[in-house]
Amino acid sequence: MYPEVCALLPDLKDGLLEVLLRHHVSDVRGMELIRIRLPGPAERFYANATVLLDERQQPISKGRAGLVPKVRAGLSRTTILQ
Repeated sequence: MYPEVCALLPDLKDGLLEVLLRHHVSDVRGMELIRIRLPGPAERFYANATVLLDERQQPISKGRAGLVPKVRAGLSRTTILQ
């Protein structure tokens, strides 16, 4: 979805790529949490999980307030659903 939105709304490319990178970092950190948890309880598991959740909440709030409305304004509902 990101490449298509970037192509259709080039002015939002930097913000969209930042969101993509944040998602990637969250995926990597999530996989690290799985590795920590698999062998058994790890002393830092809950601290790492809390930090990951906190890191995700801020960009989600920013996206809802800024980027999401801009994408909705720039693209029709039909285009978004495709």
